Amino acid sequence: MALRADCRDMSDFVATVTDPHRAEQLERSLSGRGVFKRFANLVSRWPDEHDRWGAFSDDRQRGRARSWLASIGFRPAIHTQPPPPPGN
Repeated sequence: MALRADCRDMSDFVATVTDPHRAEQLERSLSGRGVFKRFANLVSRWPDEHDRWGAFSDDRQRGRARSWLASIGFRPAIHTQPPPPPGN
């Protein structure tokens, strides 16, 4: 499941790339063996896209983790008062 989700994340990310040349190159990188390494190597050529990909991927992974936790009954804690400052 994680493999498919990661591939879907890469494909969804490519759809957000506004530079047509970059988007085309990234789209081509998504086929065949070695997809992850090829995609990572290509996106690392463009620091702005690399940073965006990192944030996009992290957000997707956190979302899947939250969904999984919710599916097994975990819910966010609601704090009625702020926690004490660190070191107290």
